[in-house]
Amino acid sequence: MHMILLIASVIAVVPEPLPWLFETPIFLYLGPETILPLGSAIAALVGFLLIFWRTLFSIARRSYYKITGRPMPEPEAEENPEENDETDI
Repeated sequence: MHMILLIASVIAVVPEPLPWLFETPIFLYLGPETILPLGSAIAALVGFLLIFWRTLFSIARRSYYKITGRPMPEPEAEENPEENDETDI
């Protein structure tokens, strides 16, 4: 008898198990027909950035220096370009 009362009191305290699970709309399902185009779009964006990263970074850098009014730093020259010249091979 005591065991039945103990089980009944525990059941009364525990909330209904995951009520939102059965009320979730079906449109939240993400199947392969949804994920594959999304992955393809992300891969295309990453590929675009890899191809044009230097140009995009250069444009952003020049814009930053023009907006802030600071002078562009001079590019560093090679110390001894004759040692690294491989055109004579």
